Amino acid sequence: LLGHFYAGLYHDALNDAERARAHLALAAERVAVDDQDFTARLPRLHASVRGWSLDDVSDEAKRAAAAFDLGSQGMEDILDDPSVMKEGIDAMTVAMLKEALKARGLKRTGLKADLKARLLEDLG
Repeated sequence: LLGHFYAGLYHDALNDAERARAHLALAAERVAVDDQDFTARLPRLHASVRGWSLDDVSDEAKRAAAAFDLGSQGMEDILDDPSVMKEGIDAMTVAMLKEALKARGLKRTGLKADLKARLLEDLG
């Protein structure tokens, strides 16, 4: 879930809406509809904020997203690179930042700027 969600944010930050929607659609498909974990709702929430539908993403686009090749770096390397993640983090809401911090076992209190700084610090 989070890998495709973050890849969707990455492509969104690069203004590549088609790839962003495909990754978000894959992330949304990988969770149960009744999942009570807030992170499970993040892909659809982000798409909603951007005014996108994830229901009409083609199978071809999803297959391409599933085969997303990051070159010599693995997904973890990209997601842990603050220079790449910064644009994605800037697009996150306070609720999204708190969920990302919660997933990492970090403190979730403070202003949005504090939450962003804490998340970036954890990313190294």
